Amino acid sequence: MNELSKEKTMTIKEVAEIFGVSVETITAKIRELFPGKMKPGKTTYLNEIEVTAIKLNSVKKYEPETDLEMLLLQKKLDIWKDEKIKLLTKQKEVAENQVKLLVHDFNKVYTTTEISKELNLKSAQELNNILYSKKIQYKQNGTWVLYSDYSDQGYTSIKETVLDSGKIVYDRLWTGIGRQFILNLFVSEQPSTNFVIDK
Repeated sequence: MNELSKEKTMTIKEVAEIFGVSVETITAKIRELFPGKMKPGKTTYLNEIEVTAIKLNSVKKYEPETDLEMLLLQKKLDIWKDEKIKLLTKQKEVAENQVKLLVHDFNKVYTTTEISKELNLKSAQELNNILYSKKIQYKQNGTWVLYSDYSDQGYTSIKETVLDSGKIVYDRLWTGIGRQFILNLFVSEQPSTNFVIDK
């Protein structure tokens, strides 16, 4: 923590300019707070501690004098309250979403369809296109593949299925970590529906 300095100094004129008041006002405050500080014929220098003391003792509380001033002050207060409520509501939503993410079962695997429904998207295709537009995955031989930055993060699991015909089909599923990664993409920004569609 930074402590106030006794070495940094300012003149009375400089302090008056910073506070937007007259030299006489600062002079009167120095005589009140620091009697004997000012010497005749010498420039008075104030250190940071003294300047802070003057500032703290010079703050005048604003009190409206007319009905119009009161109404304007009330309007500003109402706007401030509305903005504060919006901010706190948003912070609460983000915190609740984070808790949901943290308590979810990480041993379970999820289809892209399940995650897309959780995000209120229309389909797995829409989610795939969003991930494509964000350069998280691309299509190779008709299959979605993660870019190298994401492929070794444990986001996906491959399920091998042998069909009755003997053909082997590989399905990509998302791990709990992968699900959290995708949901986190949507926590701070509202997803847009204008994504490039990869046919």
